[in-house]
Amino acid sequence: MPKGLFDRARYRLWGEDITSLADGAIIRSIGAFFGRDFSAVRFRRGGILPYIVPYPYSAVVFGNTVNIRRGLESVLFDPHVMAEELFHVIQWQRMGRIRIAFAYLFYHLTRGYAGNPIERQAKERADAYCASLNARS
Repeated sequence: MPKGLFDRARYRLWGEDITSLADGAIIRSIGAFFGRDFSAVRFRRGGILPYIVPYPYSAVVFGNTVNIRRGLESVLFDPHVMAEELFHVIQWQRMGRIRIAFAYLFYHLTRGYAGNPIERQAKERADAYCASLNARS
């Protein structure tokens, strides 16, 4: 547990920084495919997200931070999940925090998770990334 009031509060809210556990080769490969540098992206584990997100998830993106559900750290080595989550980072950058938050909530409430175009686009881009890996092998 971190020392100091601010560090303890941040740890409880946002979880533990696990960026060093992420597979850098996968992240660089995804970055090359998407034409992006993801070196500023941080990965965290735990925090408050399990309590505010109403459905099971492996990861949730807020800005440049990917919050991994505690116990599911193996997604850090899953190219499809990583590509999907890193594409969500791109969506946050393109749309901005306010716009994506409202759009995501609106689509989620009106179309559900599977019909949410933000999720669908990220899944399609992750599928394309994985298809490119399969074509190379």
